[in-house]
Amino acid sequence: MNPIAGKKHERGMTLIELLVAMLILGIVLAASLPGFRSMMYGHRHSASVGQVTSRIFLTRQMAVRDRTPYVMTLDVANSRYSVFQDNDGDGAFDAGETALGPWSLNTGVVLQNVSWAGARMTFLTNGSTSQTGDIRIVDTRGRSKTIRVSSITGNVEVLP
Repeated sequence: MNPIAGKKHERGMTLIELLVAMLILGIVLAASLPGFRSMMYGHRHSASVGQVTSRIFLTRQMAVRDRTPYVMTLDVANSRYSVFQDNDGDGAFDAGETALGPWSLNTGVVLQNVSWAGARMTFLTNGSTSQTGDIRIVDTRGRSKTIRVSSITGNVEVLP
């Protein structure tokens, strides 16, 4: 004998149950939206710091590899930076010299020149740089990281 015999079998959900489930899902999503936005801003900031740091490392490596100075320039007004191969060693971009970039930071993230004289840094053939200098990456939420480049070694350090 079937224990369910005589009972009506219901399959699926009623419209009211479906609307209640969607309402609960909507409330949960709305409550999590601010946290998600904050996470996205934090990711954009971290990605920009990583991008600039990687380009600095790469510029140093290219100077050593090619036995030619490379210059990284900062365009603070537009939150961009670029690199060029300085074949004649004059620190200025001339015809015939290879230019790379410009690269822009992520939306909501800005570049600040803290101490790069002339908004440029020259990477020399021995791996050192023309100066020790700091640049800062700041987002719209106030998160800030400073990238320091050592003149003696050309090493890069990310500071809080």
